Amino acid sequence: MGGTLLTTKKLKKVYQSDKQENTVIDNLDLTIYDREFAVIMGSSGSGKSTLLYLLGGLDQTTAGEIWFQDQAIHHKTEKQLALWRRKNLGFVFQSANLVPNLSLLENILVAGYLVSNDRSAVRQRAGELLQQAGLEELSHRLPSQLSGGQQQRGAIVRALINAPRILLADEPTGSLNSASSKAVLDIFSAFHRAGQTVLMVTHDIKSACHGQRVLYFRDGLIVDELKFGDGQKDIHDREEQLANWLVQKDW
Repeated sequence: MGGTLLTTKKLKKVYQSDKQENTVIDNLDLTIYDREFAVIMGSSGSGKSTLLYLLGGLDQTTAGEIWFQDQAIHHKTEKQLALWRRKNLGFVFQSANLVPNLSLLENILVAGYLVSNDRSAVRQRAGELLQQAGLEELSHRLPSQLSGGQQQRGAIVRALINAPRILLADEPTGSLNSASSKAVLDIFSAFHRAGQTVLMVTHDIKSACHGQRVLYFRDGLIVDELKFGDGQKDIHDREEQLANWLVQKDW
């Protein structure tokens, strides 16, 4: 891990419904480090996805601060946020959300052309990423001609085309079978080993074990964290440790 990349200070998110206030994020202080793979876990409906959307500038804060190194994200306008996201942020959702009438390669290139005018460089990077993701031979297929796992790996490549400082992932394996999930998680791990910062929300223990640090989210706050040792490579050992830890959290 490197220095501090993303921080929140007394972050708060309140939703109004039928004249009632629902506090989803409650004065949260959080630090995400450069080049780390962090995972957020918590019970269903605890606000994990809301937190991710706030950090990515996809939702507005009620109060508090979000800092991306020395940039105050919470002060940016919608236009400023859109430009910041394109250059610094990649987002992977539970659904791949590929444009159906564009090939896999075209889906990725379009995202790259939004940021760079050097089309040859974008094409070269797209080719390299597709190769790393095991999708090179499928690049000219439409999304409908790809499996769910292949589509999701393509969505990861699209999220990485502009070399973002941080990759946010919201339940990226939630709609996949075990084999496709493993392939997607292996891609996340491979890019992380190459230096990519990853912050992933998941309810799945097998997925969470690919991270370095698991943050437990409850009642709008991070209440505890679990760090896997650098030498702890065996995924089954990690699963057992994480499962026991979650039981202690009333998972």
